[in-house]
Amino acid sequence: ILVLALALKMVHSDQVDEFLCGEKNNDKFYYKKSNGSFAVRTCEFLNNDDRTTRQIRITCASTEESPDGLKPASEVCFTICDTCSKMPSQLPSDVPSPLPSDV
Repeated sequence: ILVLALALKMVHSDQVDEFLCGEKNNDKFYYKKSNGSFAVRTCEFLNNDDRTTRQIRITCASTEESPDGLKPASEVCFTICDTCSKMPSQLPSDVPSPLPSDV
């Protein structure tokens, strides 16, 4: 039953129940609004049920950083933007990798 409920949630909503990559609802990102102006938003804003898949995709595709260094959503809201693999690791590896990473 739980699997079915989770599957239905995924089909009907892009909202995530749990942030899996360490971010928090109140983490802030730099956001370009549709009128061209900029604003500061939170992962909670992006995770809101009112956000459509298209709006999330557009917001997560932004790469612009604020003049004072605030990062875009893809570098802050990793779970929603599906960028966990691009998130810097918190702990060093036990074994060094043979090649540099793409991050």
